[in-house]
Amino acid sequence: MNWTEEFNKLSVDSPYAEAKSFKDIFSLDPIHFNFPHKLKQVKVCNQILYVLLINDLLLRIDLTKTSGIEEIDILSSKRTSYTERILNMFIDPTGRHAFFASSTQELYYLNMRHQKPKNLSKWKGMIVTAIAFGPTPLEIDELEGSTLELLVGTNTGAIIETVIEPTDEYFRREEKYLKQVYQHEEEKPILNIHYEYIVPKGSNTRSGPRLYWIAISFPSSSNILFDKVFLNGTQGMVLEAKYNSGARNSNEW
Repeated sequence: MNWTEEFNKLSVDSPYAEAKSFKDIFSLDPIHFNFPHKLKQVKVCNQILYVLLINDLLLRIDLTKTSGIEEIDILSSKRTSYTERILNMFIDPTGRHAFFASSTQELYYLNMRHQKPKNLSKWKGMIVTAIAFGPTPLEIDELEGSTLELLVGTNTGAIIETVIEPTDEYFRREEKYLKQVYQHEEEKPILNIHYEYIVPKGSNTRSGPRLYWIAISFPSSSNILFDKVFLNGTQGMVLEAKYNSGARNSNEW
């Protein structure tokens, strides 16, 4: 199949071509675009469309351009087992950083500049179930070379802080550090993590320690909210004690 030709048809027939003419904020229109396999996951971040097919082939499309579709085999020669499959796909808000968690407890990273994912060896043995990205508009330009601080949840209830700094050197490790900052007592899997900056009045977010609130959800009603948490990207999160003292049951928020 000629993906470029098909994508050009999509761009002409889709609502993106005449987006400015719509008065409504949202609209739904059919798009005549046939995929070679069934869809597994679809995500759009910052006008970058990621389509993961059932055979773990990734289609990456920049919706602001008509230059075609990037076709990327996430596992390819990196497949650790014939039964290995991608379980989860995570995309950061800029669309530049993509992560893929596999059934054989591997984690793959794909930068927007690259067409081949890298196996993050430090994550071997963990199934990633959630990733919290926390950029702000002030930092958006910095994300070209770094993910900034990430909070990564696993199927055993662990949360790990890390920073990924992509490199063009294939054998160089991408992870700047890994630091476990939380463990659920019953090892329930982390379903979702979200964190935001708390900006006190008159403060400068570019200097000094930064204050955050963090929300974590589990496959039950036992959600947790942590507030007034400090992160330090160079030394890891300094908040183990604050996790216990700042936790509140979801019924309280």
